[in-house]
Amino acid sequence: MVSKFLRISNQSVSSIPARFSNLIKNIISQSSHPQAIRPLLSSLNLNRNLSFQTFKLALASSEPTYPHPLSSTSAGIGVAPNINIAMASAPVLTANVPIVDAMQDRMDQPILQALDKAPRLPDRTLEETLALFRDLETSFPKSLGEDRWYLLALATLTYGDDAAQPAHLYTYLISQPAYSTPAARQALIRRLREALIKLISLQGICKPLAAIWKIAEIERDEDKDYSCTREGWQAGGESLERGMSWFGEVYRRHKDPINERFNAHKDFAWVVYNITYGLHLSDHTILDAIDTEILTMTGILIQNQIEPAAFHLRGARRIGISAADVEAMHVLTEKVAKFCRVRMDKTPRVASIEHQV
Repeated sequence: MVSKFLRISNQSVSSIPARFSNLIKNIISQSSHPQAIRPLLSSLNLNRNLSFQTFKLALASSEPTYPHPLSSTSAGIGVAPNINIAMASAPVLTANVPIVDAMQDRMDQPILQALDKAPRLPDRTLEETLALFRDLETSFPKSLGEDRWYLLALATLTYGDDAAQPAHLYTYLISQPAYSTPAARQALIRRLREALIKLISLQGICKPLAAIWKIAEIERDEDKDYSCTREGWQAGGESLERGMSWFGEVYRRHKDPINERFNAHKDFAWVVYNITYGLHLSDHTILDAIDTEILTMTGILIQNQIEPAAFHLRGARRIGISAADVEAMHVLTEKVAKFCRVRMDKTPRVASIEHQV
């Protein structure tokens, strides 16, 4: 039956990753519909780097027939009623395929045991946090001013998994003489709040929201600011024009290739132009252009995203931040990544993109 199936599918077991070939043979030998395995065989052959975990087979006569997305519709071959091809979220293989259960157990158990035994690192102490703040404050490029280092700190710490860290940053700042009055603290919270609003487009809503809630828990009544900078905002018109202008300033000659990527994904284009840039990043009422690009660049670097990081390393250079200052902020972002225990090992350096500025 195996050889008959292989002739039907015009495949060769030798062309399938070794870890799958015995599995295929056993399932074919037990199946009354060997031709139904053809889509699976094609899938494995097209995805030679897949782990065993990715595809699970369950023989269940109650399962309906669904055409497999990689099967040939012209040949009319789908998944037979007694074969269910499911992704990793599906139930573990049934006893109808004992060899699959055995292989699954052998592969899963060591991994699960290792995860159970992995050490759980404690949260950073307040002393470690304060030491980080002092390091960032003193090491931040002096040419960029005295009141921008905390934008880097906020952008990177917000991405971490401890929502209390932005609140610790707020406490650290208001303990300084520059923020000794309610008016000064209100001005500070407007800058921090605007930074977190902008981070929504860069890191999602949950972490900035958790950060502002933690800060709100420790704000004193006299320090609260009740203004709303985006009340009455509407998409399109002046906002869109401003967003497209800032988008063009950051991306310049890379703008058109990016626009082309949106041709078949226009909803993304609408969000990027109207929300990310129109509503958030191009609004320089509270945070100016330099503030915004420092926040944007470091808030993306901490995510270890290669291409977006390259765009905003170039963007920082294009709006006038020196290469030395960009590299210095990159190094500080790596310090925060280490503090937050997140990977940051893929992003390019400013020197590698300088010729593209």
